[in-house]
This record gives sequence, structure tokens and C-alpha cells, in this order.
Amino acid sequence: MSTPTTERKPIGIDCRHALYAEANDGSKDDVLFVKEYIHFDDGSIEMNLRQYENRKRPFWITVESKRKNKYKKESELLSNLRKYECRQSELVDKISSVLYGRRADSRTRLQYLNRSPYLYGTDITPTCLLKSQYLAKWPEFQNKTEATIASFDIETDVVKGHEQIICISVTMGKKCILRYTKDFVGHIADAVEKTHRKIRQYLAERINTEENPNLFEEYEYDVAVVDTPGQAVSACLKFAHHHKPDYMVGWNIAYDIPRMIQALEREGYDAADEFSDPSVPQRYRFLKWTLPKLQKIAASGRVTNLGVEQTWPMLECLASFQFMDAMGGYWQIRAQAPKEPNYKLDGVLERNKVHAKLKDIPGTEGMKELDWHIEMQENHPIEYGVYNLWDNQGIEALNAKTKDYSLKIPLRLGASDLRDFSSNPKRICDKLFMFYMSRKRVFGCTADDMSQEEDKWVISRTGHIVTLPCDLMTDNGIILFADMPRLRSYFRLFVADQF
Repeated sequence: MSTPTTERKPIGIDCRHALYAEANDGSKDDVLFVKEYIHFDDGSIEMNLRQYENRKRPFWITVESKRKNKYKKESELLSNLRKYECRQSELVDKISSVLYGRRADSRTRLQYLNRSPYLYGTDITPTCLLKSQYLAKWPEFQNKTEATIASFDIETDVVKGHEQIICISVTMGKKCILRYTKDFVGHIADAVEKTHRKIRQYLAERINTEENPNLFEEYEYDVAVVDTPGQAVSACLKFAHHHKPDYMVGWNIAYDIPRMIQALEREGYDAADEFSDPSVPQRYRFLKWTLPKLQKIAASGRVTNLGVEQTWPMLECLASFQFMDAMGGYWQIRAQAPKEPNYKLDGVLERNKVHAKLKDIPGTEGMKELDWHIEMQENHPIEYGVYNLWDNQGIEALNAKTKDYSLKIPLRLGASDLRDFSSNPKRICDKLFMFYMSRKRVFGCTADDMSQEEDKWVISRTGHIVTLPCDLMTDNGIILFADMPRLRSYFRLFVADQF
């Protein structure tokens, strides 16, 4: 007689990531790549990667009888709108067809079409819309568990002049990988064994705790020497795809990412293949690297220079993880706090009472910056690999203390896309879209030109303070002394709202 088994049942799904890609074969097919955490009634949680192919998204246009407004509105009643649906890849063509009865040409951009005062809901991305639907259906499960992070770092040559990657590492909790190139340590006998000894020598005391004095023994370090920088990068990306963290974080990734891509492409690798999850169909694999903007230009034209820590570089691809700049994230969380002395990893670790960078290597005392790196690469290459490892584990230790990357940023992000994390207005607009939908209204959309004819009558907020030449002014300033009424100041009092 067989014993009946009780199957576990899913009770909610947490959408950790939603990513979008259009097919690269010209078919106009597109896909939403989603990383889910499925929660079951027995308390277990299972990670799942899901793909929604050719999923339609909505947009709305005012019905003809209600088109009485000359300019754009912030929102409109659903009852005054007609809903349309299409794939994101055909959104521009569909809007043009509905509004103007013709297909858009290749130069037409969505923000140009958004000039129409009768178009609504196009600013919301399909990824944000999908995450919002998960949030609405299973609100109690969204970000219920902390995000998992892996940290990565590269070191490049400063001795031989080729400036290529000489070692790279990724750490994710107790799983770690370090890859040297032969150009860097090929001349050292037993480089892997020596690295393991140095890891124990330098990192055991940093990892062990009072609660668990043997914690270091639980860590696994995969160390190897490969022929080329491209092979090293490829091995570390395979490690990340295997362990599937939620975020791949690095300190100032604007330095690391371009060099990783260059190393792959120089050796004939397809960088999009290497960065994409192996489950992604070939025609949806892509790689988009957005350089950090070191200037912010306001609508008024005012230009503000930004520090590197204030930027938000972005690498986009379809993977189980998203890349995040740890330095930028650290600053974003503390943007309203007093500015810190610097945002170098060493300084941040010290101020947060986390073990600082591994620089106390015998023979390098008193050396700083470039001189220290030259000395390490020439005379202490094995210790240099261990130093590279600790940069990653230091970031993980920082996160364990602050929860910046595993909790605070995902919670603040909400349903918005990671690339928009540094834009408070965009994240607010994403929330406003769902807020208006809950009240049977649709949020408007922004165009490339939001000006109106009446704008010319608006009084400028600048130029109100005018300095006049003193010798041409009437001597009617403020009387300084009652007994000397002819002695007046050059200050004048004028009140315009007394009536």
C-alpha cells in the first residue's frame, strides 16, 4: 500500500528582475526575461527564470468626442480613453497608425509622438508594468527575502605597458573564483598552491568571527591560471551564470566593464553571448553599456559637474543578475547626508568599520597609489591576487553591515527599472502611473518638447535682483541716524504687495 504524497503548492511569486530585449533578426519579436522567486506553502523558495515572448503592453488615446484640450494633461479618466495593445517593439508604428493613419518612418521617435495631447501611458516601460502586476497580485512577497549579491573586480597591468587584465575574481558568499593570466604569473612555479597558502595567511583572520572562529574553513576558492584575459573573464562570467546572484556589484564598474568587454572582443568572443544567461535564445542576446554621465543638465540649461560616485553607469543584458555600481549605489543611498571625505573603497570600508583593503604587505610599507601597484605586480604577484579577492569580499562585508545592495536599493527601486534608480522623477512617475490606474485614470507621458504658447508670459525665476550704479541714484536711501536725516544709506526698501 503506497503512502500518499502531498505536493507543495505555490502561494506567491516575487519578481526580482524583469528585463526586455528585441530580437536581433529583424523580426520585431521581443521578450521579457524575468527572474522569479516562487514561495511555496511549506516555506520553501525556488528561483525560476521565465520568458514572456511577444507580450503586449497598453497605451491609451483620447476618444474623439473628448479631444477638447489644446495641451497635454497630467492624467485622464479611463472612461475618456480608448485602450490599445501592442508589442513594445511595434509601439511607435502602432501609435502613429492610430493617431495619424500611417506607419512611422525609421526616424520617428516615441518622444516625438508623445507631443500629442491625446496620448497617455507610453512612459511606463513593459518591464516596470510587468513588475507592477506581480506587486499588485502578490504584494506580501515582493522583496520578502534579501537579494543575493556577488562582487567582481579586475586588475590591469601597470608594468609591461599593455594595460590588459592580469587577474579577475568574483566572490559570492563562500564561493569564490580567481583567474590569473599566464602573462602575469606564468613564470611562478606552483602559483595556484601558493595562492591558496596566501589566502589562508591573509584572509582567514578577516573572515573568522568570534561566533565562528573556523568560518574560513567553509569558504571555497577556485584558483587557476589561464592563457589570456578573455579566458579569465569568460571563466568568471560562467561562474556567475552558474550561481545566479541577483546583482553583480563592483566598485566603480566604469573602469572594469569596458575592459572586460574589450578583453572578450579582442580574442573573438561574442561579448553578448558571454554576458547573457545560457537559457536566452541567441536572437535575444544583446549587450548595452551606458557610460556614466559626468554632467547633469537641468531643463533650464544649468550644467552641474558630477563626481564619479554620483554617476550611475549601466550594463544591460539578459541574465539572472543585473550589474550594479557599488560606489554609485553607496552614494545614492546617502545622497542627502553630508558628503564624506572620499568615496574610495578603502575609505568607505574604514568609515564603516569593515576590514580595509589588503595593503599591509611586507615590502610595500610607505608606498602609495601607482608605486604600490607597480611594486606588487613586479615582486608580490600572488599577494596581488589575494588583494584582488579581498576587494570583493570587502564589498560583501560592507553590504552585510549596511544592507545597501541586498535590501535598501531593491526596496527603493520598487517596480522601476534599475537603470532609473538614480532618477527620482522617473521612479516617482512609475509609482504615479500605478496610483492613477488604481483611481481609474491614466498618467500622461513626456515629450521631447513640452513647451506651450503661453510659456512666454511666465515670469522668469532669475534676473529679479538688479545692481544699479550708485552715482545715478536719487539720494533717498534709508536714514541711518535720526539726528542726521541727510545721511542716508544706499539700501532701499520697496514693498509691492502692501495692497
